[in-house]
Amino acid sequence: MFFFFAAICLAPGQPPAPDHDAIYRAEIIYRSKKDLETAIPWYRTAFDGPFTDVSKIFQALDCATQTGDTLAAVQFMEKGLELGLTPEDYRRNWSRIGNSMPLESVATKCDSLTPLRTYRQQLNPELIAQLQRMSDRDQEFRSEEPENWELQRQNDSL
Repeated sequence: MFFFFAAICLAPGQPPAPDHDAIYRAEIIYRSKKDLETAIPWYRTAFDGPFTDVSKIFQALDCATQTGDTLAAVQFMEKGLELGLTPEDYRRNWSRIGNSMPLESVATKCDSLTPLRTYRQQLNPELIAQLQRMSDRDQEFRSEEPENWELQRQNDSL
């Protein structure tokens, strides 16, 4: 039993990815609600990597607005736009995240075109067109009486 336990304890583990480690540290500070200014650099480090968790964007925005750091709020908002958030998403959630700062004061300083362009460049236009064709055919086949399940099955495959 001792040898089994010793083997597990001495086995090398995989080091955490830098962005996940940074977001973990930022989240600990954010949840403690103390020294929120120290969480902002950790959020910045996390978002420099290929981080895609949108809920953390809202946490970072809340942290930035509570500390009054407009520059950080703008950076986090732009990162959210790169990840696919829309201005409407911010408007809908601002009452929960931006109580310390008006949305307009942050949004007017935000460069919304560059992140949206970056997001759109990541999209696959052929896949979007194929999904649109499938959607159109799906509506056609649903209107037939009786439903043709063979055509429906063909439509459901890319």
